[in-house]
Amino acid sequence: MERKRAYEAAYREKARAMGKPELAEALESLKNIYGDYIPFAVARDLFVEFVYNGPEVLRFADAFKEVVEQREALARDGKLTAAVIELRKAADGHFASHDAEVDKRIFKALLPLYRKHVPSHLAPSVLEEINTKFKGNADAWVDHLYARSAFTDAARLRKALAKPSAGALKKLAADPAYRASRSFFASFLDQVRPAHAQLSDRIEAAMRTYVKGMMELYPEKTYWPDANSTLRLSYGKVEGSSPRDGVTYIHHTTLDGVIEKHVPGDVEFDLPQRLIDLNRAKDFGRYGVNGTMPVCFTSSLHTTGGNSGSPVLNGRGELIGLNFDRSWESTMSDIQFDPDKCRNICVDTRYILFLIDKYAGASHLVSEMNLVKSDAPRFIDLPIHR
Repeated sequence: MERKRAYEAAYREKARAMGKPELAEALESLKNIYGDYIPFAVARDLFVEFVYNGPEVLRFADAFKEVVEQREALARDGKLTAAVIELRKAADGHFASHDAEVDKRIFKALLPLYRKHVPSHLAPSVLEEINTKFKGNADAWVDHLYARSAFTDAARLRKALAKPSAGALKKLAADPAYRASRSFFASFLDQVRPAHAQLSDRIEAAMRTYVKGMMELYPEKTYWPDANSTLRLSYGKVEGSSPRDGVTYIHHTTLDGVIEKHVPGDVEFDLPQRLIDLNRAKDFGRYGVNGTMPVCFTSSLHTTGGNSGSPVLNGRGELIGLNFDRSWESTMSDIQFDPDKCRNICVDTRYILFLIDKYAGASHLVSEMNLVKSDAPRFIDLPIHR
């Protein structure tokens, strides 16, 4: 951050010295816009995390808004019955894998975080009930919502949809989960999203001026291209790193390390028995190296969000791996890339081929590929290209 601040100070000073105050003002404009933008960005992120990625009940209830709020229009157009049938199917699928108690615990865990961080003027009005009706007890409010809502109980919802009369749908409109859902969506759609979009546009406009200023004030430097929707490349080496004192990472991992992490029955670290058996027998086919099976390697390529799945090519344009992650020390590379520390993580082409051929038995897919084995000794010695 200190380097960024020093750069911005030098940028302002040089812009004014060259008689281009408008370039210096671009930074001030960005600072002011971001001041207005942050509350809406926070509210947007909280909405996404809480409503879209949090408890299912809010998203589920939102799916009923058309039938609940436009019943008369749907009935007049002869579409009500079909819409209700679709909702019944959706409800059956939802409740087949839904655990209301788990969902309620998620709601209770996330709600305090949401309430703590959401700007008060952007909070959904339904949360006022916690203070007015439940004496500030948020857990009691959540318990009431799950106990009374038709959207948390399959039998209650089926009953409400069995005969979707005006009265039945009026009850759904007053349902605590439905009211909460509509309040969350209304605050986001009416207050947060429009302002967030408008301020984002202003930030982009100011950034264009700022980038133009960098190119004018420092023409000797090399700048990134405007590569949206076009191919982007970064260059580096297959190499490990020593990010801090006493810590050194070599440049590759093997299947032995995967086996070491094996935890039977664990959602993240369980392994199929066939993979364990292949490793025990050292049955790697032509893809193993000296009795081991390469799995991943690190390199000094500059990657960012969205690069997962990108091909990693050698100097001859042959596919040697697929990028999918960054090391922990590399998470700062979107802000500042340090070639001595930042490493992306790639799955080795040989491991991909091993899984396709030896593990999955899909050798017919490998037969469609042109495998190239280099005579020169190097770590990546079995690249692939189509």
